[in-house]
Amino acid sequence: MKAMFAALAAALAIGGAAVAQDDPDQSFTPGPPPGESLSTVPPLPTGPGEDAASSPANGVAAEAQLSDNWNTGACGFTDTTTFDLAAPTHLTRVSLWYNWRVGESSVGYRIASNGRDVGGGSLTRGGCDPYQGAWCEARDAPAVALPPGRYSIRLDSGRLCQNGGSGGAGFMKAWGYRTAGSVELSRRAQGMVSLAGTWAANDGGTYVLRQDGVRVSWVGTSADGGRTFLNDFEGRIQGERIVGHFVDRPSGAVHSSGDLVLRIEGPNRFVMVTAGGGFGGSVWTR
Repeated sequence: MKAMFAALAAALAIGGAAVAQDDPDQSFTPGPPPGESLSTVPPLPTGPGEDAASSPANGVAAEAQLSDNWNTGACGFTDTTTFDLAAPTHLTRVSLWYNWRVGESSVGYRIASNGRDVGGGSLTRGGCDPYQGAWCEARDAPAVALPPGRYSIRLDSGRLCQNGGSGGAGFMKAWGYRTAGSVELSRRAQGMVSLAGTWAANDGGTYVLRQDGVRVSWVGTSADGGRTFLNDFEGRIQGERIVGHFVDRPSGAVHSSGDLVLRIEGPNRFVMVTAGGGFGGSVWTR
């Protein structure tokens, strides 16, 4: 008899979990406390050429948890969370609690302060609730250095868990380490570098770049005044890289498009890492 009741209770529990997963807009309390049974993200290096044993005397401290507002209360939904930094900090990784749609494996996000984008990229799917599989980690390694202040992380989709226990802010855990003095000491803070201006590429073209926070765009014109190619690019700075997409305008002889990944090597040079669509240029300088 006891075995029969135990089996019935287990079946009811499984049925309740299935209802919550099939109806992602329904508030629920996650089975285990978020993060308790989830996979962990391997610690990232604490800085260029440093390891976790680095001492503050060397200007770099070991990675530490900066923020954690996760709790076991029922989830509502939001697209935003916030965190505060009391000192110059290199933000190494973030983990948010997100309700993933069927087939969804990444979601875009932006880090902003005082209305200005200072970082961002794509969050990828991580460890999930064992009972309600639509609820999983959304994580990334921003690798951006930030001055003291209040920051927001805003997702492209409003399916981030929030409740009264988190003050209405999305569930987020963040890790990083303090930097000595100015955040400019971190070479990986490329999101803070201004790339706006006129650049020359090794395909003979001239590229006029515009930048708004981590958003970058250009108009590229061939050396013959655009008769060979005239293209537009839209992308985002992600750490030391620029990730985006280019499209050739119909007025030029070349008609192509594709995804590009570029690496920032300094304030006056960036290079191609991955080129789609047969893009010709590979080195830009100014």
